Amino acid sequence: MRTAWMAVVLLLGSGSVSAATELPEGPHIATSGSGTATAAPDSVKITLTFSHRAAQAGAAKQVVDAGVNRYLDTLQRFNIGPKDVEASGIDVGEEPDDDSPRRKPAQFMAERSVTVVLGDLARLNELLDAGLADGATDIGSVQFQLRDPAPLREQAKRSAVDNAREEAASNAAAFGASLGPVYSINSHASRQGFGYGTELDRVQVTGRRKSGDQAKPKPGQYLQPEIRVTEQVSAVFELKR
Repeated sequence: MRTAWMAVVLLLGSGSVSAATELPEGPHIATSGSGTATAAPDSVKITLTFSHRAAQAGAAKQVVDAGVNRYLDTLQRFNIGPKDVEASGIDVGEEPDDDSPRRKPAQFMAERSVTVVLGDLARLNELLDAGLADGATDIGSVQFQLRDPAPLREQAKRSAVDNAREEAASNAAAFGASLGPVYSINSHASRQGFGYGTELDRVQVTGRRKSGDQAKPKPGQYLQPEIRVTEQVSAVFELKR
């Protein structure tokens, strides 16, 4: 047993280790742990784009502005306040020539994006349909989220610390030692993932069917993912014989 103990000391407590590695001079053990916490999303962030092409830049902008204004009015029905809306940007410019032998009349494209955060997840499909009805030409993204992920990160970090301590204690006990006080702790960047895909495919709107062309489709269903946060920590413990 004394031979095994000396091997641990030589391996883990060598005095030749550089001070930059944050390792103590005496017997010690370095370990790491990871922890994961999960939660259901409490909101969804949606980005819709309004665009229009016209022979005059002003005309294209007016159409886009009118669509965005209708959509902003619609958002009031969904209890979405100004703090949950981003709609400040606009892009208006002449579309480049297609290099054809005969130059075509200039065409101008106006485009605005509106990003909103919806808290009532059951109304997601209704809000998307309303945006398209107001003139949106593109659904850029639909991403489920937590408004405040800090508590979930803290839960994952506590789990990672427990995992690191249990791992160190188990390894020390296998060599006939026990954990002393913690010498150093290093927390790594957290990672956030999802139980399954949360990003909807890009939807490009190219036209609308006239009412009566076909039976009314069923409302779209969007499965809510499980948000998963993973934290990792590494630590060095002193060893007691």
